[in-house]
Amino acid sequence: MRRFFLILGCVVLASCQYGSDPLKTVMDDPITILEDPLTVEHKQAMADLERAYVKKEITYAEYLEQKQELEDDYTKAVQQRENWIE
Repeated sequence: MRRFFLILGCVVLASCQYGSDPLKTVMDDPITILEDPLTVEHKQAMADLERAYVKKEITYAEYLEQKQELEDDYTKAVQQRENWIE
């Protein structure tokens, strides 16, 4: 019986995933388990937007408008999460 639970535990650990990252990724870089997916997505979106502005794919006015939209969306999502937690 113990062997069954040991094998079951190994199978569960082998197939576990944190978000969309396989367990191996989390084991290789354990700090990623502490990162907030919402914050990571926001930072990536901001970096993409800044990259587009630097490459002159968008104007400064478009950059400011899209940046404000991203900030508003992020603030709204954080507020919803905080309200849900309370």
